[in-house]
Amino acid sequence: MGLGFFTTDQMPDRQAEVSGELKRQPSWVLRDGLLQRVLGGLDKTASIVDLGSGSGETERQLLQLGFTNITTVDIGDYLDFPGKDTAAIKQVRADLSKDVLDIPAESADVVLALQMLEHLENPWHCAREILRIAKPGAIIFVSIPDATSFINRMIYLFRADVPTYAVKNNHISLFTKALFSKLWGGKVEFKTTFHSEAYFKLFNRKLRFNGNSWFGRLFARKVAYCLMRR
Repeated sequence: MGLGFFTTDQMPDRQAEVSGELKRQPSWVLRDGLLQRVLGGLDKTASIVDLGSGSGETERQLLQLGFTNITTVDIGDYLDFPGKDTAAIKQVRADLSKDVLDIPAESADVVLALQMLEHLENPWHCAREILRIAKPGAIIFVSIPDATSFINRMIYLFRADVPTYAVKNNHISLFTKALFSKLWGGKVEFKTTFHSEAYFKLFNRKLRFNGNSWFGRLFARKVAYCLMRR
């Protein structure tokens, strides 16, 4: 997000700004069609919980895919798309850094956390809530900035900073591979990893290529993990 950092207490006063930014920048996971790849073959009545649902682009795609049991969780009412008031969507208001969610334990077949953990003051609490509400065998699909990619390591070497955690955005929690693994306390199995489109700049031009190739992974800025709850 390009809003700069502000606390959760400040968010109610910036509702319009946040809503506009959420609509402008849907998750790369959705743009790349990964939702259908990960959830393909799942029963359409499966219980899906979307954490940090934002403007509802994920929900719009889930409805198009035929899913009928969707719960959204966000700190504010940001859903903004035609059909958002359908009976297939239940909205829960919560601060994911500290609140216990109004969702029963071991009730979710799928938990989505797309580009939201990096925005949280306490992602460890959120991870514990994900593990609490996910059924054994549930899909947990998470996307975060790939702060440890080769390109980000090189930039950090020369600038002592990571571009995806710049002052101009609201990313405040950074994960190395080891920290991301520790987040789940050994209670998940890593199934599949996806990378965003890769690019690097040459003479003010962006050269783009598949982020899931061996070469592309060096320059991808974002990563998504498909996990399974043990």
